[in-house]
Amino acid sequence: MQRLRGKLIRLCLIGLLPTTVDWPQTSFSHSTSVDSITCVPVDTAPTIDGDTSDWSSVESFETPLTGALSSTEYPHGNGHVTVRCVYDEDRIYLLYEVPGPYRFDSADYHKCASISTMFKMGSEAMLYNMGNCPMATASCPTNSDECSDYKVDIGGHWELATTEMGVKYGMSSGSGLDTVAGKHDAYSVSPVCRVEDDDANAANEWEGAWLHTSPNSTDGSYIFEMSRSLSTASTESDAQLEAGKAIDFGFAMWVSPSFVPAFTGNIIC
Repeated sequence: MQRLRGKLIRLCLIGLLPTTVDWPQTSFSHSTSVDSITCVPVDTAPTIDGDTSDWSSVESFETPLTGALSSTEYPHGNGHVTVRCVYDEDRIYLLYEVPGPYRFDSADYHKCASISTMFKMGSEAMLYNMGNCPMATASCPTNSDECSDYKVDIGGHWELATTEMGVKYGMSSGSGLDTVAGKHDAYSVSPVCRVEDDDANAANEWEGAWLHTSPNSTDGSYIFEMSRSLSTASTESDAQLEAGKAIDFGFAMWVSPSFVPAFTGNIIC
């Protein structure tokens, strides 16, 4: 199973406007090959169910997917992932749409699509290579402080084998491990040093639902609707999101049998 990546994107949460403002109800056109994604405030959050109809008035952004370890272009649809982003007082909501044939096997997560979202935490961290700490190329360093500046938050790392389409899977406490839905919350400093959130305040603050628009054909798209708390109790394992501030942001998708697309970028405020 190969992982796909894209270019670096910045995700930005626009500061909240007065509640008396009338928000436009018309749909926005796509922005393609973007360097930043704007996340806008909403009074009513979308329902996490895989249905995209309540996102119709939210601007969409497209960015190309390429092989994580190569320049191979994603072969399905136009080769792009479409992203939408909103937030309310407590949570951020992300909608991903990725073209591609339906693949699912409840007995083997390697034969299912899988996704992950990544936020930069450490000052030296790179989203490429999951932090890219030079002291963690073969294993985690003996002294974890050696790579603390290379940490990235890997949230909503979702392996779908134990799930069903159109069902909302919620949060859990105690660690980042999701034993029900395989929707893990982790951090890493390199591909060989990834750990589910495990500090004293660790939890899994992600919710999600997914579906495929045409599971009985070779066409269609995957829909992933995800949500996470803006701020969490753990500053050790989770990036803290705040209106008016930008953060480097990435998305990866693993698609069996052998191609993994991804993009990296920023969520912009």
